[in-house]
Amino acid sequence: MGEADARYGEALLAQRKGDLKRAEDLYQQALTLDPGHVHALNNLGVIYMGQKKRGKALSVFARAVVLKKDYADAYYNLACLYAQANEIDESLWYLKVAAVIDGGVMDWVKNDADMKNVVASPEFKKIMEGQKN
Repeated sequence: MGEADARYGEALLAQRKGDLKRAEDLYQQALTLDPGHVHALNNLGVIYMGQKKRGKALSVFARAVVLKKDYADAYYNLACLYAQANEIDESLWYLKVAAVIDGGVMDWVKNDADMKNVVASPEFKKIMEGQKN
């Protein structure tokens, strides 16, 4: 395991314990060691999203999907970020990309408070009806 992965592991533990300041610092350290660490980028974005730092969250999620085109988690988190801003069309676009990568994503949506306005949209209902056929 590399140094960046070690920092990432520590950060993950801190995040799970609710020590978000420490987690943020450790994710930053992991990214200094490995700027392409997509999991650190994604989890850092989740922290920023929780802190309502939308611009920072958008930036790190976007970096993650540029580095790893098939990273469903980062696309899904972008969908959540746009849903929080009630930008339904943008949210649905990212949600569709995430669902193509990982079909299980549509199950995440059902229990995600961030996505409730998307789930209520007629466009989402059409997508779900389309999947049943």
